[in-house]
Amino acid sequence: MKKSLFVVGLLFASTNLLASDNDMFVGVEVGNTKANFKASVPSIGYSLSESDDARHQGIKLGKIFNSSRVALSIQGYNETDGVSVSSQAISADYFLVNGIFKPFIGLHLAHFSYEKSGLIALGYDSDKISASDTALGFQFGGLYSINKQIDFEAGYRITNLDATGSNSITASGTVYPVDFVVEDAKAWYVGLNYKF
Repeated sequence: MKKSLFVVGLLFASTNLLASDNDMFVGVEVGNTKANFKASVPSIGYSLSESDDARHQGIKLGKIFNSSRVALSIQGYNETDGVSVSSQAISADYFLVNGIFKPFIGLHLAHFSYEKSGLIALGYDSDKISASDTALGFQFGGLYSINKQIDFEAGYRITNLDATGSNSITASGTVYPVDFVVEDAKAWYVGLNYKF
């Protein structure tokens, strides 16, 4: 995943499409994402709600307008305990103030994918479960201009999801379907943007 982020970053940084004086930017970020999910066995009325969090790294390419910006971004998440998560998004932000410090609010459309393996050892019939969804989210944060070309950025994102997957457990010869839903993802992040 890190190699693909690097290649995408090089491709984005090398393009000059639609670019004029410092209105395009490429950025990198690090942060932490928390996902809330629910597992349920509908046939017996059982459900369990939990959350999981992981560090993430991201890269983005965008275009700045007078009081707004648009961007494409990719986030990769640290994989632990057989969990693999990724997301890609397009976002639009509006600058509330246009100065050295620019607070912003915005919306994003994100595709979120979650996969967990190693479930046979936990008693499931299949070794993995996958869930994905494309959903709308909200973000806010701020940009601080270090100089004419570099901005420091910090922000928070909330994505409402309905990423569903399923598996099953067999007990005493009876198969019990298990439904899995990722309900939302919340992330804080900090990063640097280079304007070109």
